[in-house]
Amino acid sequence: MAKRKYILINIVIALLTFILQYNSFNIFGSLNATPMFSLGFIIVLSMFFSEFNSFFLGLLFGIITDSVATTAFGFNTIFMPLICLGVSLLSHYLFNNNIKSCTVISLLVSFSYFAVRFLIFYPSVNAKEVMTYLIKTDLPSAIITSVFSVLLYLFEKRAFKDVQPLR
Repeated sequence: MAKRKYILINIVIALLTFILQYNSFNIFGSLNATPMFSLGFIIVLSMFFSEFNSFFLGLLFGIITDSVATTAFGFNTIFMPLICLGVSLLSHYLFNNNIKSCTVISLLVSFSYFAVRFLIFYPSVNAKEVMTYLIKTDLPSAIITSVFSVLLYLFEKRAFKDVQPLR
């Protein structure tokens, strides 16, 4: 019963992250940031799931994100499973599974995601424009995504500490 509740609540959270991500109302428009809430969600779940399940979670979210995103199809389908696998490996074998590691991992992974996405889709700009974009847009987006990840981590850790999800 606890696993069903865990899965059901995470499905609801996943739907809410996609609604927050792909609505027309940008609450962080004044910061020039576009955080990716679904990325924060899969980072947190990958910290609790096994490597195999994390990879397929990333693949599922990558396909869904590519189907609704404005970027070229395939980027998220390739990059998100690798993110989930890397986060799962880092949190299980290198870091302890705690709030500090969640903060560090989510900040590094989200900034890397935004930077790689920018460098792949806008390769013909000069170094000044790249640094300006990374500092003015990608860094605030990564920080907001990381804060969202930390809040989700606190929820996941506290609400379901007795459930071993999908191991």
